[in-house]
This record gives sequence, C-alpha cells and structure tokens, in this order.
Amino acid sequence: MRHDARYAACCILAILTSLALPTSAEEPRSPAPRASGRTEALPESSVPVDPDHPPILHIAPLEFDAGNIVKGEPDKAAFHVENRGARPLEIVKVAAGCRCTKAVSDSIIEPGRSGRIELTVDTRDLRGSFQKGAVVLTNDPHRRVEKILVRGTITEFLSVSPTDRLTLGAVPPGERREETVTLTAGDGTPFRVTHVSSTDPGLRNEITHAEGGLSASVRIILPESYAAAHDRGMKRVNATLTVQTSHPKVPEVNLEVYGTIRPLVLVSPRRIDFGTLPAEEARKGPKAAGLGKTIYIHNDGAEPLKLTAAECSLDFFCIDVEELKPGRLFKALLSPKASIPPGRFEGEVTFDTSTGTITVPLHGTVGE
Repeated sequence: MRHDARYAACCILAILTSLALPTSAEEPRSPAPRASGRTEALPESSVPVDPDHPPILHIAPLEFDAGNIVKGEPDKAAFHVENRGARPLEIVKVAAGCRCTKAVSDSIIEPGRSGRIELTVDTRDLRGSFQKGAVVLTNDPHRRVEKILVRGTITEFLSVSPTDRLTLGAVPPGERREETVTLTAGDGTPFRVTHVSSTDPGLRNEITHAEGGLSASVRIILPESYAAAHDRGMKRVNATLTVQTSHPKVPEVNLEVYGTIRPLVLVSPRRIDFGTLPAEEARKGPKAAGLGKTIYIHNDGAEPLKLTAAECSLDFFCIDVEELKPGRLFKALLSPKASIPPGRFEGEVTFDTSTGTITVPLHGTVGE
C-alpha cells in the first residue's frame, strides 16, 4: 500500500507540471470538494462490466473543447466518468493544475454506473487560447492517475490592444513620449469612449473613434513639459487611466501606465555632504583616513559618453576619475589634498562631458 501511494504521488507531480501550459507553473490546488456521491445508472450495453476485474476507470472524452468563451464568464466543463469494473471506483482526488481552475467530483461510482467530474475555469485573467486541466487519482490499479483537459479561446466584449499595461520606459527630461491603445468591440456592439480620467494629471490623452463605432483609440501622451520639470533626478510614472465607454456591458476599462523620468546621464550622489569633520583629521589633509567621497556617472544614452575634464572649486580637494566601463560608467574619487580649514565649507565638483557640464554641489563643516 505504501508503494502504491508513493507511485501515485509521483505520477501526480509529473502530470501537474505538464498542466501548467501555456502559462507558468503554479501550485496545484487542494483536493477537490466532493459531490453527494450519487451516481447515474447507465444502460448495460454502454458499460460492459468485467465480473472478475477490480474497478476500471473510463473517462471519455479526456479533453473538452469549450470553444469561444467571453472573458470574465466562468467556463464549466463536465467529464463523464464510468466504472467498468466489478468493484466500487473511488475518486480519491482531483487536483487542478492552476489556481484559476476548480474541480468538483463524485466520490464513489458503483460498478456499471457513471459519475462526473466538473472543472470550472476562472477566465477573468485569461487571454487568447488557453489550456487548463487536472489530474484524477483513483483506486483503479491499472489507471491510478488520469489527466483531463479543457481548451478554449477567450473573447472579450471590449478587447484592449496591444496591452492594458503600458510601459513608457526611461524618458529623458524634455522628451515627449506617446503610447496608443485600441479598444475593439468583440461582440459587434457599437460604442464610444465618453471620458478618460487619470490619477496623474500630468498625462494627457486624445480619443479617436473608428467609422462604424466598433473600435476606438486612446493616445496617452507624456508631454515635454512633464519630463522637463524633473531634469535633476528621477521620477517614476505610475498612473491608472479609467476609460469610460458607452458599451452596455463594459462601462469602463482601466489602463496602467508606467515609466521613469530620468536623465540619460545620471550622477550619484547628486549632492555631497561631508557632515562635521573632526578638526584633527581635517588638518591631516591627504593623510586623513575616511574623508574621501565617491561619485558615479552612469550613461544610458545611445552614444558613448566622453568625460574630458573634472575639477573641484575648493583648492583643498582633488578629484581622480576612473572609467569603469568605456563610455558608460565612470567613478570619481573626491579627497582632500591639503588641510581643510576650520568652519563651514561649500563648493562644487564639475565634470565636462560630451553631453554638457555636470555639477555636483558639496558642503561640510570642520569642527573646532
């Protein structure tokens, strides 16, 4: 008995792995809820019974073609299960291959009778063609594990193309960026986009309706002024656009917009703070330990960056530049070359590059 249990468990694990297609593998669900256990009598001619044989599992067909399913509506598939043996057939477990699929089954099927297994697929997050399934574990000694599948194609009342999650990417300051989505009525109902609202008021939009009213396009615009307002650092764009429509079954569609406003050449840190330096260490100048600061310059532009000069406005500091990745990454070390005078100091480090001058402010205080 222990050997049989281990064998069945290995079979379930192997088949559940294959059921994940075409989506990524997911954890199988817990054992399916049982139905009442009542089974339906079948005509003798349709279920031949072997009087000397233990339970015989027979499921036909093993695959269910659901055809076209409207997105969001549950897809239910019933599988006909027969017991062609002389002893009761026990459906020990029905384990679905993903979280979007639930299974319900009869528990005991008497000899010469039939039962059913029902799979329900949640289609809210599915698109295009799909394949979902489950493995059936029984007490049939020759067929302890069987695989059943549901196939279908998702259709939508209003489909969104190319996607409802738009990525603007990295946008340099002062650059305009646009993305367009198209809404199409999958059921042939004419509609109009009546209004578009955004959680980020800086994003603009333009609406275009196709002739006949079966599709509409929404152009999402990140204007030059939006990016120009963030020319000294990074800003993440994370907005939800709500598209209101006149379609009777889809009053609104949500679009997610992501992106980052950032210079193609990024300096880190953008400001250097030495804090309060001990007077004894500040007097040591180049021999002082731990007073250096490191600046990194990253280039994400299409062209390699050339760094032609680097200098500090304070005479008691020097700066050394190392090119870590040609044209892409530079490392600058700012360190004292002479004694730092007492009191507060302020200055800046400047880098002359092929794309312009980069300035990094610095400040600190030398204690008494």
